[in-house]
Amino acid sequence: MENFLYQEERKVLQKFLLKQEQLIALTVTFVADFSTKKRFSHKGTLCKSATVPAAVIL
Repeated sequence: MENFLYQEERKVLQKFLLKQEQLIALTVTFVADFSTKKRFSHKGTLCKSATVPAAVIL
């Protein structure tokens, strides 16, 4: 029984870590994309085309 519970706990932990890695990759991609494209107007305010990525919302 303990072995089964350990295996289930390990599966959950692996899924959680995978989601964290995906979130980090998405955030890095957004930052790289954001820095290479002009998303600000001349006055320094956000343009209408700028969007908030899902990675920012935790």
